[in-house]
Amino acid sequence: MTAPIPNAGTIFGMIADPLDGPRQMALLGPVVRIWAPPPLPRMLLVSDPDLIETVLSADFRSYRKDWYTRQLEYILGEGLVTSEGAHWKRQRRLMNPGFHRDRIASYAEVMANSAMQMAADWQGRRDLDIHAEMMALTLDVVAKTLFGADVGDDAHDVHRILGTLLEHFMGIGGSGIRIPNMVPTPGNRRARAALDELDALMTRLIASKRAEPGDDLLSMLIETTDEDGNGMDDQMLRDEALTLLVAGHETTALTLTFSFYLLAQNPDAEETLHAELDAVLGDRAPLMSDMRALPYTQAVITEAMRLYPPVWGIGREALQDTTLGDHAVLQGDQIFLSQWAMHRDPRFFDDPDTFRPERWLSDRKRPKYAYFPFGGGPRVCIGKRFAEMESILLLATLARRYSLRLKEGERLELLPSITIRPKHGLPMTSTARPVAHAMERAAK
Repeated sequence: MTAPIPNAGTIFGMIADPLDGPRQMALLGPVVRIWAPPPLPRMLLVSDPDLIETVLSADFRSYRKDWYTRQLEYILGEGLVTSEGAHWKRQRRLMNPGFHRDRIASYAEVMANSAMQMAADWQGRRDLDIHAEMMALTLDVVAKTLFGADVGDDAHDVHRILGTLLEHFMGIGGSGIRIPNMVPTPGNRRARAALDELDALMTRLIASKRAEPGDDLLSMLIETTDEDGNGMDDQMLRDEALTLLVAGHETTALTLTFSFYLLAQNPDAEETLHAELDAVLGDRAPLMSDMRALPYTQAVITEAMRLYPPVWGIGREALQDTTLGDHAVLQGDQIFLSQWAMHRDPRFFDDPDTFRPERWLSDRKRPKYAYFPFGGGPRVCIGKRFAEMESILLLATLARRYSLRLKEGERLELLPSITIRPKHGLPMTSTARPVAHAMERAAK
């Protein structure tokens, strides 16, 4: 006999406050029901690390991606984020070599060089929208490392296109409820036009690499075959390439944006970071071999992703009747796992709303799924190592050169959608730090 699931609130409360709403609801128990009017299915908020591990890992076969995430197929097709079953297994297997540790390590120089070029471009610029800057930087990195291409001329268009598609995906009033795509509303037409532009960019990249392969992930995917000797067709390549382009730059851009914001709000932490960078790097750019010597830099990134996880919630749908602890889960139930709520849970994090990178330098043990910014289980983000290395190297390169402060009169306002991002950008002012001429020459 399973215990009843308490009613925590309504779906309307979740829409009104999708971040702190679940955080408050989680106080009612490890599994709580969020009421939604028929014909919407039941939604269950799961806020226990062991039960989260059950959903994502131990009993993952009982679940698939939730209804909301599956709507991303309109944009991403059947890429790794949205695909299921045998197709997902095959694609993941084909893509794994591209994210092997040694291959990722080979990207370090490209990452650092892109950041040094941005640091050089900032010289003499006082005012920056750090969110826009980080989006441009990580787009440059993902294009060069994964696709072997310079998208400098396309960066503005890609940023605009993704903004249009994000607005479309957010739906009416940010609720995620949208008018069906086939209805020719102005919004749907804008989204279709943006998607056509993005498809054209992917088509150019794929055609270019088929004609002239390089040492990049897209070329590897074109040449890779499964055990039957079959490779990816152009549609499969498009879906995976677009998934990597979208997911591979925005989440890291947000991690860096929030890192700079938190450092600006916490000068003591920034001073500690600068001291580590000065001691380890001196007047040079960071290398892959420096990673272990930069524990505080890594802790800054980890703590930023705790407080502001770019992916702030994960959804699953029950494929069959099952249980979570003492609670019954019915086929079709929508399961919501909130990183925002778990990462700020006082059971696992002392003073949970405070930015304290040093908490990650202690040996305190926490349940595995008290912190899960990249998801978990078999479907853990394939780019996890790539993103972690990129975040550390880019932060180290830029923070070594500049100190940033929130522009006077500005404040951070969050927009929770597919990711959690600054609603109106993040205007900041930069101050150059002393640096030797060697870094200047290296950036040229």
